[in-house]
Amino acid sequence: AERKEKSSMKIEWIELKERDFSRLLYTNPVVFLSTCGQEGQKNVMVLSWLTATNNKGGFVFSINKRRHTVSLLSKERNFVLSVPTAEMEEIVLEVGKTSGQFGSKFKSSSDEDQHTDLTVGKTERAEVSDERKFPLSKRQKKKLRRLNPEVDGLKAVSLYSSDEMRSSSYLFAIEGTVAYLQCKLHSMEETKIDDEHYLVSAEVTRASVNSSYWYPEKCIFRPQEGMPPYLTFFGSQTFGYVTS
Repeated sequence: AERKEKSSMKIEWIELKERDFSRLLYTNPVVFLSTCGQEGQKNVMVLSWLTATNNKGGFVFSINKRRHTVSLLSKERNFVLSVPTAEMEEIVLEVGKTSGQFGSKFKSSSDEDQHTDLTVGKTERAEVSDERKFPLSKRQKKKLRRLNPEVDGLKAVSLYSSDEMRSSSYLFAIEGTVAYLQCKLHSMEETKIDDEHYLVSAEVTRASVNSSYWYPEKCIFRPQEGMPPYLTFFGSQTFGYVTS
């Protein structure tokens, strides 16, 4: 009950100084990486293979060459990292299972955003609702995600005012997360030891954190007592938790 009461309170955000940017990445948190196409299409993926490289926001991460995000980052070098909590674990798993190349993972919010073939989406959602009665195979579930990639509970949130958005390529974060990091890509390179992934070098240019996840005395990114933990990744769709 205490956790629910705290989560319903108005959130106070702290905008960090450059010297503290990397502290949000020291624990290698699981993050959403959100990008926006040149025509305004929103895309998001889950990222866990990342680490800070200095104390001023520099970091590197590994990304599979086949990821839809790779094609977007090659055109738009600005992106956002958002740190989810354990309460968003199911959303994280669903986003990680779904590719943006088959359509937006975000539910349409207006007629302009509606998919062309609405019948497919409605049909597949009805089929999913009967899953407990008629269990689907992994192959069937994968096919449904391609036909209807929208993820329940996944919502984009603007980071800036309308004036700032005009100069920030319409960057957005994910609602419900506890830290936002606006980032700029510097390089995306092949490596001699791995021909399936790119090694990406980037830097944080702006960062904000939920005040309930920041200890200003030591500048530590950690949930205060009673707040949901945030996630690290053990592999095999299994998470660890950073607690108070």
